Amino acid sequence: MSGGLKMRIALLLVLTVTALVGFVFGRQDVRAPAVTEIDPAPATVYLSDLHWESASTGWIALADDNLPKLDNSFLNNPIAIGGKSYEKGVGTYPLSEISYSLDGKYRLLEADLGVDESVPAGQGSVVFKAFLDDVLAYESGTLRSGSPAVSLHLSVEGIGKMRLVVEDAGDGSSLDYADWANARFTVSPAPSFQPPPELRKMLDSSREERQQGRNRDWETARQQLSQEVGSISRAFDGAAPPAPKLWHPSTPTVASSSWPTIKWGLPWATAAKGTA
Repeated sequence: MSGGLKMRIALLLVLTVTALVGFVFGRQDVRAPAVTEIDPAPATVYLSDLHWESASTGWIALADDNLPKLDNSFLNNPIAIGGKSYEKGVGTYPLSEISYSLDGKYRLLEADLGVDESVPAGQGSVVFKAFLDDVLAYESGTLRSGSPAVSLHLSVEGIGKMRLVVEDAGDGSSLDYADWANARFTVSPAPSFQPPPELRKMLDSSREERQQGRNRDWETARQQLSQEVGSISRAFDGAAPPAPKLWHPSTPTVASSSWPTIKWGLPWATAAKGTA
């Protein structure tokens, strides 16, 4: 076998193997790397951004609406308790009651509770209460002015209605300016979608059929690769037909219809006029 023919066959071997390997691996089920799902940070809704169903305080003044104040103390100053300031919250005055419709949308109520810092130490005292679906779920005990805030963490999951109440501590309501500082809800996560059993069965069956098809493609490609490599191997072992007489410029011109087409074991390997 001539050196030029061997080079041709070697080139065809490289191209054939490359194409078939690309076909085989290109048809495989290429799966994305596993990604660990991270739940997004739970949404927060501030009470001062919600509409209440009803609200009242014990303050009576013709020049005021007598309602709790949003994002301010009841004196319309920035909310502050025990030396800490808050941008969000509800300021009120006993006897105060605020009702909210929750409809099961929230998971947790959190707030810092106390007498507003505008009240001199020891001159105000209040009690905070929370009722969930008309059942007392939280009571703070007596909180006095000048003391640090008390943190509230109360589950409200599945609750339809909530009432927040502030009372005096039994010693009158003078200077009892109470703050639900940074009061906020954590929103309950949306339920994850679970397909019906019938749909899940259909999806599983479709997935199995696709996998079987990929397996058949793999086996077909593997057999084709084996056959082509065997054909090229036999060509190198001298089993291929004799090399044709290649055309040269000094060769007398012959009608194109008389040029033979010779197959070399590979369907696309042919010799024709002008091939050098």
